[in-house]
Amino acid sequence: MSSAEYNARLHNKISAVSTVTEVPYEVGDLVTITEGLMEGNSGVVETIDTDNGVVRVIVSFMGKEAPVELPLNQVKKAID
Repeated sequence: MSSAEYNARLHNKISAVSTVTEVPYEVGDLVTITEGLMEGNSGVVETIDTDNGVVRVIVSFMGKEAPVELPLNQVKKAID
């Protein structure tokens, strides 16, 4: 899948998420990614944008930390 195709799919998924007023996690929480290319990875919530339906999660990828933007419904709070 090309980068353009991935971005188009992500945009479509983000557009499908309605405006959320309450999110079950907060900035700084450990979350698990539940869908997409990063499914099964964990990271820490950096920002939450309920207006646009996205969350930015910092994940460890190939030994480096990287920010990943995901639709709000593709992450869940990790169990401590």
